[in-house]
Amino acid sequence: MTADHVNELLQDPKVQSYIALDTNILIQLVDKSHNFHGPTINFFEKYRRKGGEAVFFYLLASKLELGEYLRKKSYTAWLTSTFSSGQSFLGNNSSFDTFCLDHEFVTSNSRPDEILTDRQIKELRVQCIRSAASTEEGLKIWENISQMALNSRYNQAYDTLKKLGITYKGFQDTDLFSEANRASWKEQEKLIQKFGLGSADAAILNMVNANQKITGLMTNDSDLVVIFDSHLVREGVKCYSFIRSFTEEPRKAG
Repeated sequence: MTADHVNELLQDPKVQSYIALDTNILIQLVDKSHNFHGPTINFFEKYRRKGGEAVFFYLLASKLELGEYLRKKSYTAWLTSTFSSGQSFLGNNSSFDTFCLDHEFVTSNSRPDEILTDRQIKELRVQCIRSAASTEEGLKIWENISQMALNSRYNQAYDTLKKLGITYKGFQDTDLFSEANRASWKEQEKLIQKFGLGSADAAILNMVNANQKITGLMTNDSDLVVIFDSHLVREGVKCYSFIRSFTEEPRKAG
């Protein structure tokens, strides 16, 4: 089995099916700076206009990966937008302002796809707390920064998915899951050990394999596409992708 281009779904949109979305598809939908944002969101909008009846959903592993990506992207956007023009945030020659103004993401022309690492975010928090008169005051300032950075981006992201009819599916959704077809950790480990998949990719594919109702997986991840040529994917599951060549693969969650 190899990946089919997503446009094949437009040829017969009335087919009822359950199609899981990989994390990189979700990121492309909610991140307007992503190279694949336009084609991805255009596809889903066109599919809905055609009255498409497929259920597009994402699983827990993708929900966690998307949340982590949004967190890093949000702090990156706050840092660069707040300090790129040289203005201060706390004022009074704050050591936190100095740290941020000298930060590599502010002083250099970073690419849109570059985001802060977890370690860099922790460094921002430490510097914020250290610059305050007390730990309690520093934590309040950091809480304020977090709310400014995260709230709107998170809300916008999930509103975008909701408007496109893309939902989160967990074990509580009895239309898709039942006690009889819950995936096992043993099978997930097998995918990791046999093919070297990342744990999140293995978790997604394991859930797809375990549930007979899921008919497809949409992804731009070459690791997942290639594995469809192996015997590790349940027969009858189709793989859909926005690209035909993986020589230049869209980026995944940071």
